[in-house]
Amino acid sequence: MEQKRLLRRLMRSGQGKSGLVFALLGLGLGMLVLLVAVQSFTDIGQLLFTPAEKAGMESLLVIHKAIPADHAGHPAFSDEEIRDISHQSFVHAWGPVTANQFKVSATAGFQTRFYTDLFFEAVPDTFLENRPEKWHWDPGDPVLPIIISTDFLTMYNYGFALSQGLPQLSEASVKSIPVSISISGPGGSGQFMASVVGFSNHISSILVPQRFMDWANLHYGQMAKPAPTGIILKVTDPSDPQLAAYLHTHHYQTNADNLKFSKIRVILTTILSAIGLFGICVIALALIIFSVYLQLVISRSGEQIRLLSILGYEGNTLGRLLTMSMVPLYIWMLVAALVAVQGLQWLVRRSLLAKGLIIDSMISPYVPVCLVAVLLVFYLFTRSSVNRHIRAVS
Repeated sequence: MEQKRLLRRLMRSGQGKSGLVFALLGLGLGMLVLLVAVQSFTDIGQLLFTPAEKAGMESLLVIHKAIPADHAGHPAFSDEEIRDISHQSFVHAWGPVTANQFKVSATAGFQTRFYTDLFFEAVPDTFLENRPEKWHWDPGDPVLPIIISTDFLTMYNYGFALSQGLPQLSEASVKSIPVSISISGPGGSGQFMASVVGFSNHISSILVPQRFMDWANLHYGQMAKPAPTGIILKVTDPSDPQLAAYLHTHHYQTNADNLKFSKIRVILTTILSAIGLFGICVIALALIIFSVYLQLVISRSGEQIRLLSILGYEGNTLGRLLTMSMVPLYIWMLVAALVAVQGLQWLVRRSLLAKGLIIDSMISPYVPVCLVAVLLVFYLFTRSSVNRHIRAVS
């Protein structure tokens, strides 16, 4: 009790209370800016990825090697390149994309029939979402199952069909249309009946079973196992900036829409990092002001401190008491900062709800963790500064 009374006399004897006010205001402003940046990271993550997208975060990408201007490069992937791709941290699984080594054409329709040249590709079955039940082929089977991209059907309905006077088709209609496939190559020619059994939202191609592709390349093409000209990847996070940087560095290409969140993520991360850095700078400035205030208080109370030292009070004891006297201020600032950030979170959520966007109503658990970490650093800095200044005058 006597120690606390002496401490209060020590604090009252010091001057420059405006320095304390500026230091606390700077600390409060810096913490608020930093915590808003931390909370914004969480909110933006929720806006970019809905719960459904998070549940299916693993996405499929098909990459190809960029064709150089002089056409001198080889489009196929070497074994070394494939090993390097498979060892990347953002790649969960990979598989080769096998292209046909023969010519393909198709005739389809009922009363109105049309002819077109085609291409086939095959990927491992594990990369097919919602694999159809009829996705199977053995030599001698009467029907070849085919999966086409939904993008192709959209282009047909709203581009080709309208310009050629052909009927627009639904997915169910496409599945009912008989298709005659003609194959020709160095090994001869053949005719097959085919049927569209499914559609793919992730792979923009015309897919056939891997077993048919291997068999047809062997019998009609130039080789049974050609080097893959494409690689299909199952990536854990398509917005990972490391993924975009890797593809750019190695001159690999994929659908730009697959990486659209990567650019947004980099831009937002840069902006929020700058805001957080500004908050840290404000906190650092508050620490400097607070140190100057403590030095002023202790230096103007040097006579009282020396007297207390003569009476047997150690400098560390006085430093601890002076530091602990600031703890209530820290607690009030902690509560005020949490209330302020929570209030801003409610206001932002209400504004976004009016626009059809949803974020959590409560602040992220990272916010109080970050706040406690900042206050702990501030406390340790205060304790060290007080002890140093007391030793200087005692």
